[in-house]
Amino acid sequence: MMLTVRKTISRMSRNFVFEQNNAATRTALLNMVNNYLGSVQAANGINEFRASIEEGADLVDRNVIKGKIFLKPTTVAEIIIFDFTLTPQGASFSE
Repeated sequence: MMLTVRKTISRMSRNFVFEQNNAATRTALLNMVNNYLGSVQAANGINEFRASIEEGADLVDRNVIKGKIFLKPTTVAEIIIFDFTLTPQGASFSE
């Protein structure tokens, strides 16, 4: 799941290469990432997420948009254990 999220966001962000590096572009990119991660969360892929894009004149001067994404994945059952017990013929099962 994490590989899929990473590949999808990478593919989506390619649409912003060579776009104007201004607040509107950064906001549009952040909204796209948040919408996608929201859909992953709605499908129980992650519990929580936070995405942010750094601001700064030095990044704009270097033609860079830099962001951070924090994900809290859902917990999954990796091991399932059943205990089996053999009982004699006269035993009764109470609930």
